[in-house]
Amino acid sequence: MNVVRTIFAALSLPFHGLCASMHLPGFLPGQASIPADAPSRCSGELGAGLAWNEWPRCRMSLLYAAGLLAVVVSGVAAASNEGLVLGRDYYMVKSAPTEPVSGEVIEVFSYSCDHCAEFEPFMRDLQRRVPSSTTVTLMPVVFRPGWEATARAFYAAQSLGVLGVTHDRLFDAIHKDHQSASSIEVLAKQFYADFGVKPDQFVAVAKSSATSEALHRDYALMSAFAIDRTPTLIVNRKYRVVVDESKGLTSAKAVEVVLKLLQ
Repeated sequence: MNVVRTIFAALSLPFHGLCASMHLPGFLPGQASIPADAPSRCSGELGAGLAWNEWPRCRMSLLYAAGLLAVVVSGVAAASNEGLVLGRDYYMVKSAPTEPVSGEVIEVFSYSCDHCAEFEPFMRDLQRRVPSSTTVTLMPVVFRPGWEATARAFYAAQSLGVLGVTHDRLFDAIHKDHQSASSIEVLAKQFYADFGVKPDQFVAVAKSSATSEALHRDYALMSAFAIDRTPTLIVNRKYRVVVDESKGLTSAKAVEVVLKLLQ
C-alpha cells in the first residue's frame, strides 16, 4: 500500500493546481452554472491557459490519471497472490454470507479430525505470525453425528472461560491418549473436570440453546463457504485454503499461503 500512496502522490502533483482552481469566488462545488464574474481561465500547472470551454480536456486528463491509478492498485493486489495457484493453493469463496472483510482467518476444524490434530501445531504458528490486526476465529463443524459432542464441548469451554487451556490438550487427549469423545457427558466427567469445571454445569452449557444456535450458525457458514473437509482456512471471507497433502498443499505450505493472502 505504501507503493500505491507514493504513485498516487506523484500522479496528483500535476493536477493539484487544477483541482484547487475549481473553488472559485462565488462558485460552490456542485453548482450547476458558472457565475458571470468567475475568472475566464483555469489556474494551476495543467489548468493554466485553459478556457472554461476547454474543461473537458482537463476532465479527461483527470480520468486518465484515475484509470492509471486503478491499474496500479490492481497490479499491487495481484502481486500479493504472486506465486499462488488458484485451484491448488486456494479457492475463491463464491457465496459468502457477508461481504469480504480485511484481516480475518477462520479455521474450520473438529477435535475428532485426525488431520486437524496434525495441523494444530501449524495453526499455533500461524496465529503467532499473522499481522496484529488480524482476527483469528475457530469454527468447529459437524460432518457426522460422532463430531457433535466435541463441537458442543468447544462452545461450552469457550463460554466457561477454559478454552484457552483445554483446546490443545483435548486434541492430545483424543488422538494420543485415546480419550473417548462419544458424548458430552463423557467429556465433561473424564476431561473437563480436570480443569475445575463441574460436569453438570458443563453439560448444561453444552446442551443450551445458545450452543445449539452457534452450531446452526456454523452449519450455515459451512454451506456458504463450501466446506467439504477439515482443516480448512477461510481468509477474509474471500479465499478458501484446504490442507490437502494429495495436492501438495502441506500444513506448512498452507500457513504460508494464508500469510500471503493476508497481504
